[in-house]
Amino acid sequence: MKCTLLLFIPTLLAATSFLCPQANAQTDVIAFWDFGTNFDFDDGADGPNKQDFLASEFGVDNTTTNDANFQAFLGNAGNLDNNGGSGFVSYTSPVSGITAGPSRAVKWDDLAGGGDDFDINGQMIFNVARGDNPAAEDDFGNDALIYLTFDATGFQDLQFRFDIEGTPGQPDPNNPTEPIADTLPNEFDVFIRTTGPTGTWFRPDELNNIDIEFFDYDPVDPENQFGETGYISLGQTLDNASQVEIIIADFDGNDEMEIDNFEIVGNVSNELLLGDVNLDGEVNFLDISPFIAILSASGFSEEADIDRSGGVTFLDISPFIAILSNQ
Repeated sequence: MKCTLLLFIPTLLAATSFLCPQANAQTDVIAFWDFGTNFDFDDGADGPNKQDFLASEFGVDNTTTNDANFQAFLGNAGNLDNNGGSGFVSYTSPVSGITAGPSRAVKWDDLAGGGDDFDINGQMIFNVARGDNPAAEDDFGNDALIYLTFDATGFQDLQFRFDIEGTPGQPDPNNPTEPIADTLPNEFDVFIRTTGPTGTWFRPDELNNIDIEFFDYDPVDPENQFGETGYISLGQTLDNASQVEIIIADFDGNDEMEIDNFEIVGNVSNELLLGDVNLDGEVNFLDISPFIAILSASGFSEEADIDRSGGVTFLDISPFIAILSNQ
């Protein structure tokens, strides 16, 4: 290994020779879903009313050991598309720098529910606090929603974003000059919880009626309107939480909706600054030598375990360079 490492050292030094002298923090991808595969939900004529997707490995992220999961729900299983939709755009993460091309997308053929209400392990009634209102027994109904679970240990200042495609209403034949009826899912709410099955769900005021902006409207194909949310802050409640649950619900449109390229990012907490191998609170050139020393000695340091695999190996080299170059 030492001989191989000697060949690597000039490459690392050359790759980092253009970098800024220091950086005090970094943002990482915690979980990412491009829905490229795993659409196999046939179960009789209608399929299930819940579709589960484990997060993809997408650059430097937290998904390898923490099994982040995305669940699409609709009470009427017949309108939760078993095959998904066609992925409509490419996405390049500004955090990881990696591009996911068009593949598939989660697709609801109709956002309206019917059928069973949403449940978590059979529980359908929850304590839900909205804004400053105290918790009350409530349910999340049977309309389209998203249920996310993941581990945010080591991360703070969490944000998420996604791409969306919707179907607008058709022009009124009696008033052809009037705008198309607004049936796109232009708003949604976010509920968060970190306290497990008996805990209260919270919907802070800032996570109520979040706007989605649609664009790239093609008048030749009015059934294609694309939008994206931009990064949405989840506040500080989820910082370093090992058991994060999020529900995205109350999409206010009708008709169909597709979601793609769902990304959760966060700042690495001060307790663990990936790449800060010499533990001086900064990521800079001074971390290169101790990183090489740990790698060559088959040693271990959480700060040097960039890919969060539980060991410091050659697989940590590229993400280490990426952290240095992205600051």
